[in-house]
Amino acid sequence: MINMYDDDIANDPIERDPRYRDIFAKINNEVTDALKDSPIKEGDLGYCHTFWHKKKEILRKKYKIRWKTPAEMNPFILFD
Repeated sequence: MINMYDDDIANDPIERDPRYRDIFAKINNEVTDALKDSPIKEGDLGYCHTFWHKKKEILRKKYKIRWKTPAEMNPFILFD
């Protein structure tokens, strides 16, 4: 599982909003399930971008939450 809470990178503060605690507690499992048939698998180069794209999509469409990916929050860090 991707560690979304690394102390060295900025994360969207909405992830810590108590109103969305239950959603953010389960979203990574939802994303993993949604990507189970993806040709890009966890551990592959660039998987984090696929994961974040799908997470952003689910949060926006299903939960009406506008979330920023770690790449968006950290524009000077290159993620693989």
